[in-house]
Amino acid sequence: MSMKKSLLYFLVALGVSLLIGLLANGNGRVYDFFTISGLANLLISILLLLASIICFIAKKKELGKELLTATGLLLLCGTITCSFFPFQLNH
Repeated sequence: MSMKKSLLYFLVALGVSLLIGLLANGNGRVYDFFTISGLANLLISILLLLASIICFIAKKKELGKELLTATGLLLLCGTITCSFFPFQLNH
């Protein structure tokens, strides 16, 4: 398993989720941006998980492991952005 490829998949997915957060945040509030970005991370993680399951079924175990690693990293980032930042900004 190549960690470089996993990180590349993760960074591309993270960039897409941040782009979705920027485009969907019409009012410019940081709280809404992080919430939208975290939700986009969750949805992209579900898609990556389904893709990794398909890769495991299709006997492409290396690609499946790389996508599964990227999924875990993306879920971790989504959890952090959805839970940590809103609590810090609402004080």
